[in-house]
Amino acid sequence: MLYIIIKISQKCHRGVIFRQEQTVIESLKAGQNNGLALLFILDAEIRKLMIDSHTHIFPPEIIKERKKYAEKDSAFGLLYGDPDAKMITSDELVKNMESEGVDVSVACGFPWSDPRLRRVCNDYLLDGYSRFKDRIVPFLMPPLPSAGERRIRKEIERCISGGAAGMGEVALYTNFDSAYLKKLCELSIEFNIPVLIHANET
Repeated sequence: MLYIIIKISQKCHRGVIFRQEQTVIESLKAGQNNGLALLFILDAEIRKLMIDSHTHIFPPEIIKERKKYAEKDSAFGLLYGDPDAKMITSDELVKNMESEGVDVSVACGFPWSDPRLRRVCNDYLLDGYSRFKDRIVPFLMPPLPSAGERRIRKEIERCISGGAAGMGEVALYTNFDSAYLKKLCELSIEFNIPVLIHANET
């Protein structure tokens, strides 16, 4: 019988079936660490793992000044303009995970209209990963279409090198750009990472 263990405390090459954890360590040392993987281990003891596949974290200064940012970004204001709307930092996310029995969380930023804020939040996501490697899986927010393919590619590469395991949550609230979305999907295939897309009814 094939027992399946989902293990995200380390990264390894996608699509490889590991029979022993030592093989994983050897693969890591060899540099085969391109993204997340499911480890399929034969005749291993099963440990259930709870994964929250969609969370958002924000730098403390953005949470503190949410009113100011809500006035500048209509999409952010729609979702987080209400003072009662929940916003958390990476530390608060991990604390909540502990209390709720969640082992790993995929953490996303926000599709800001301000390019600078996209990078600021990417940096914060990578910082969260550096401090909670076994708990937080960061998804990068790609630059806006106006940045051009070269800068978009450069930021994706930068974030992946810092620990990002996917892109998202990509949301096109207004001025839907199909060419941009297509390019992101092509890049996700090239870099072998998933892309999380927010879909609206309209």
